[in-house]
Amino acid sequence: MKSQQKDDQQDDKLLFGLVLFDTKEKKSKIEKAIQSILKIDYPADKLKIIICSYLSEDKKLDHYVNYANILLSKFRHTRLLLNHKLEKDDEVDYNAFMLCKYADYFVKMNHDEEISSNIFKNISKANFSKDSIIKQGETIALPKNLVSKNYLDFNDYDRMSKHLLKEADKNNSIKNIT
Repeated sequence: MKSQQKDDQQDDKLLFGLVLFDTKEKKSKIEKAIQSILKIDYPADKLKIIICSYLSEDKKLDHYVNYANILLSKFRHTRLLLNHKLEKDDEVDYNAFMLCKYADYFVKMNHDEEISSNIFKNISKANFSKDSIIKQGETIALPKNLVSKNYLDFNDYDRMSKHLLKEADKNNSIKNIT
């Protein structure tokens, strides 16, 4: 008879890359997003978190270092990527997601979003095909092989994501989890 702990360990085999993008604008709601990330129930060594922020006179470096340290207290694979507001969006996207290049799934999160605490466990347990786009609420997890096949055509994560969602909707290959 298998133990529950052994089953749980087998379910948590996928590696996820989560990129949290802050806004270039003054009003950021990143604290709320950070709080929701802290509630994630998934092994810390299977989640790579990138906080992607912009430097400006309005945004204090100390705040972002503090956010990264807060996340590092739970998730050891947390990185802070600081960008200048004049950098091109496609370069910022590329740099952020390259830090997660070994992930099985990629998730993009904006500063004003929250993520479900069980999304990564649910995806791991479901054992979807490697071409499945997974959606829980507003959060979309894109598999590595679809991202690597399509990113260069778009050079923009959001445009690529919209295209892949449209194609998956036509093919009925979006997997919704609750």
